Amino acid sequence: AAWGGSALLSPKLRHLLEGIHRADSVTWNPHKLLMVGLQCSAFLIRDGSGLLQRCHGEGAPYLFQQDKFYGPSLDPGDKSPQCGRRPDGLKLWLLWKALGQRGLRERVERAFAASR
Repeated sequence: AAWGGSALLSPKLRHLLEGIHRADSVTWNPHKLLMVGLQCSAFLIRDGSGLLQRCHGEGAPYLFQQDKFYGPSLDPGDKSPQCGRRPDGLKLWLLWKALGQRGLRERVERAFAASR
């Protein structure tokens, strides 16, 4: 779904990802097919046990200083695989807001048509 996951935004193309709901994890990169500003990625997991936090929550003192004005527990840096690249979701939201559901759908369908 890194490339093709955006097909879910198109009723005509959604069938290409039939069965994706059975996956334990999916990566989606809206910067590829939707042309969201680089880099924009999502790693979606079904696991509810805190797997990402255990894997990426090192709390490295050289990255996550304790003297921040908002407190270290609110620092999202060690809660994502990307560490310091936190605004990925904002990039996607801004594009979605600008183009709307229809605009994103058309973008996906144009890309698929061009590849045919």
